[in-house]
Amino acid sequence: MSQIKSMVGCLIIDGEKLGLITNEIKSGTWTEEPLFNWTTSYEIRYVDGQHCIMTSGSFERLLEKGKITILSFPPTEVLPPSYPTGGPPDDS
Repeated sequence: MSQIKSMVGCLIIDGEKLGLITNEIKSGTWTEEPLFNWTTSYEIRYVDGQHCIMTSGSFERLLEKGKITILSFPPTEVLPPSYPTGGPPDDS
């Protein structure tokens, strides 16, 4: 997966649930070695209304075990503006 720029927009099957990766969350912490440590997590929204935040390490492990299957990659790197991501409404 390292050759993929972003997982946002990927359609997945997680166990028995159909989901869409809607957000990529990057955070970092100061540490002794290396000086800065990055962590990436994915926000996944499922068709049944549930959602979860999953670290990239957990996502890759479940992918390798066959518990998660990627059905499709997005044709572009961004979702259409009309897709409801749970953010504040656009009043423009």
